[in-house]
Amino acid sequence: MEPGREEVMTSGRDITVGLGSAIHDPLNKMIATVQLNPYERELLYGYPYVIGQVDGVTYRAPLFTMPISITADGGTLVIHPEEELLRFNSLPFRSEFDTAAHEAALGRLISETPEFPLRIEELRRFVDSLNREMRTVSTSACLDGSLASTPVQPLGALQLALADNAACFVAPKTSYFLASDLVQIGKAGAEAVAATALGWLVGGHGATPTSDVFADSRRVCFPFVSNASQRRVALLADDPNNQIVVVQGPPGTGKSLTIANVACHLVASGKRVLISTQKDKAMEVVDDALRALDLAQMPMTLLRQDRVSKQELRDRLDSIQKTRPVAETAAAKTHAELARQILVQDAESIEHSLGAALSRRVWSSVRTRR
Repeated sequence: MEPGREEVMTSGRDITVGLGSAIHDPLNKMIATVQLNPYERELLYGYPYVIGQVDGVTYRAPLFTMPISITADGGTLVIHPEEELLRFNSLPFRSEFDTAAHEAALGRLISETPEFPLRIEELRRFVDSLNREMRTVSTSACLDGSLASTPVQPLGALQLALADNAACFVAPKTSYFLASDLVQIGKAGAEAVAATALGWLVGGHGATPTSDVFADSRRVCFPFVSNASQRRVALLADDPNNQIVVVQGPPGTGKSLTIANVACHLVASGKRVLISTQKDKAMEVVDDALRALDLAQMPMTLLRQDRVSKQELRDRLDSIQKTRPVAETAAAKTHAELARQILVQDAESIEHSLGAALSRRVWSSVRTRR
């Protein structure tokens, strides 16, 4: 970004870039790059920057990043915050020799990441925490939202420092938590990973064939309408021999409603369920269905990373009665399960009676025609 007054991180307002700007053409190329592969790349905005050289490694990286979009309005480009979310970039403060105490310090910094929009006093408070926790950061930056000229690349050892710089850039889609989890999984060893669902995905177990012939069962806790194929998904999920169940189908075949049904069935069986999707729209369909049940425990949804969504999730978590005795909860679960079994038996009995009556009527009709 050019020197001057920076506003996106501090006020949340859009930045407009005209044709005469030196960064207009680079931003235009970024738009094209992301459009070619929107599922693997994203546009980010970073501010302020960490500059330095430690152990022969040169750092010039943003302290905070946030997802953005860049759209064209005639000859003007508009940079817009895509999510109300700031991400602390911990990579400049990591090495292969990190101790558990260092990891804990980074965890505390991540939990202290300021909210959007970034206010000057919150930024400076975070930097104070950064200096205390890392003990390797110095700063002569103003950190008041203004931009300074880009510092020269350090040629020798230079303590990490903050600079009043900002930049837009294209990055692979990832997150600190995903990278951290993958590192921990790697440390666990092949045998530990092989016993998990991840092991079946990457461990070369191969596909386990299943028969297309199966007995339909109404002994599933599906609150929404379903057919035999959809109920089969719950039966496969219940089978302890199945680590992964792949469900495929063209649009409009009820995959989202099946996900909602299977989630309810698993929760009714005492299991915890995490639902994740690549696109928000698919999650919204499942979320709307589960919310229609009007159950306080379902769902605990975080569709977006903005402040309103996070507060809504906190409110729903706080609304759950957390002081109910374990024995009372177990008794209520047993009672509900018994009631469900009775309901299933009654439904099966009625279905059997209707089937028998229909068979007699068909047989009587055949005899009459003869």
